[in-house]
Amino acid sequence: MGYKTTLCDVSLDGGHYGIAAPAVDFKPGLPAYLRITDINDDGTLNPSDRKSVDDSSAGNYLLHEGDIVFARTGNSTGRNYYYDPRDGEYAYAGFLIKFSLDPRKINPRYMKYYAQSKQYWDWVSSFNTGSTRGNINAKTYASMPIDLLSRQIQDGIVAICDAIDDKIRINRQLNDYLADFASTVFQNQASHIEERIALFDIADIKYGKGLAKNELVEDGYPVFGGNGQIGFYSKYLYEEPQILISCRGAASGKVLVSLPKSFITSNSLIIELKDRRYYEYLKQYFMLHQLYDYATGSAQPQITIDGLRHLTVPYPPFDLIKTLTNQLKAISDCIYSNDIENQALSRLRDTLLPKLMSGEIDVSKVDLTQLTNNHLADY
Repeated sequence: MGYKTTLCDVSLDGGHYGIAAPAVDFKPGLPAYLRITDINDDGTLNPSDRKSVDDSSAGNYLLHEGDIVFARTGNSTGRNYYYDPRDGEYAYAGFLIKFSLDPRKINPRYMKYYAQSKQYWDWVSSFNTGSTRGNINAKTYASMPIDLLSRQIQDGIVAICDAIDDKIRINRQLNDYLADFASTVFQNQASHIEERIALFDIADIKYGKGLAKNELVEDGYPVFGGNGQIGFYSKYLYEEPQILISCRGAASGKVLVSLPKSFITSNSLIIELKDRRYYEYLKQYFMLHQLYDYATGSAQPQITIDGLRHLTVPYPPFDLIKTLTNQLKAISDCIYSNDIENQALSRLRDTLLPKLMSGEIDVSKVDLTQLTNNHLADY
């Protein structure tokens, strides 16, 4: 059904290291800067701390369609991202290695999914020593073995997985629009509130619970850390969604909202409201007013409970709270529904991928017409 090859054999080059330049605040007109921390373990982008690179040589490190980058060092070794032009212009950083794939030898997007497969991660794990991931340089990445299936099967796998990923992308875009709309609604209704109240008068603030990494499961209830959802757990800590503040590391001050039935880890502060009727209002307030200024320490920034003792928030009359809640909850419910659908789609893709790669699902017997003729990719 296929044959063994290497990454070098299906690439136009032998791998290139990224630019060694500092990140600057994101600015339109400058390339976005792709760093290891901008890539999630599943190969998607993490847009929470988007930066730019302002360097005269950045143009030599721009990503193009057909490019894939791999993290080469530290506990993120093996993490990878296949460039999608819809993500905008990106220059890749020095701890990443870029390979430009040869479309005559491989469907480049097949490599995107192969780099999320068990075969790939087993290969990465072979370089681990103890609990630490081993470094992988460009020469070693170039020698990476690849199970190269027939072009017809590659194209079929790509068509199926792309259809799922495109739907996930559309849901994320819609949620971005809805979040912007919620901000507009909030500002129009609440921008003139003058009375303020101490946050501690209307909420209890506590740390999340400790959770060992080996307690995560493949499916279950979502686990939220200080930088977003990090996996699933077999039980949940909170029945209802909570407002979270990332309290350690570079993301300190970032405000998140958990899903219902979530486990929240110890690198988040939990704003537990005494009156849940204020939830939608305060959730939107904190989404608009991130708490970076309350972080202390430069090497390892953190936010403590005591550090928020003097934090005050606007305190509107309850009739305005009721109006805002009715308006914002309808938007939040839609965002939540899209998030849940995306989780289900991600699990579906991850379940299908090994079956497609192994031939357990025969792609040649799947009608791909509906997938290849759809318009999802136009978004």
